Amino acid sequence: MKTADTALIRIFNVSKHYGSKPALNHITLDVFKNEFVFFTGPSGAGKSTLLKLLYLGESITEGQVLIDGMNLARISKSRAHVLRRKLGIIFQDYKLIPGKTVFQNVALVLEARGLSQRFIQKKVNSVLRTVGMEDRQRSFPLGLSGGEQQKVAVARAV
Repeated sequence: MKTADTALIRIFNVSKHYGSKPALNHITLDVFKNEFVFFTGPSGAGKSTLLKLLYLGESITEGQVLIDGMNLARISKSRAHVLRRKLGIIFQDYKLIPGKTVFQNVALVLEARGLSQRFIQKKVNSVLRTVGMEDRQRSFPLGLSGGEQQKVAVARAV
C-alpha cells in the first residue's frame, strides 16, 4: 500500500526562494519505488530548481525532503556524494567528459563507488548494449550525435 511512509522520495511543503523571489512555493510530492516522474512546464517554472534540491545542488528555504528515509537537511555538503551515488541524474547538457571515451564516461560512477574492474566491465558492457551504444564504447563524446550523447548519459545514470 502506498503511503507517505513508504515513499522513496518524499517532498513535503518545500519552498525555495532566491532572495525575495520564490522559485518553488509549498510543493508536496511522494514518489514510490518503480515510478517514473516527469516534471514539465514552461521555462522558469522551477523544474530544474526542484531537481537541484533533490541532489543537494541547492538548499531548501523551507519544508522537508526525504530520500530513502534520509532527511536532506541533515546531510552536509561534504557528505552529499553519499546521496548522489544513490541517484541516477541526467543533466540537460549530459555532463559527459570530453577527454574520456564512452566506456570511461559510463564507468566513472562505478569506479567512484569502489567496485571491482571485473564488475565494472560487465556492467558497462551490459548498459551500453541496452541503450544501443555497445559499438561506440571507444568513441569520444564530441564525435557522437546529440542522441548518442543522451544514450551515454542514460547508460551512466542506470
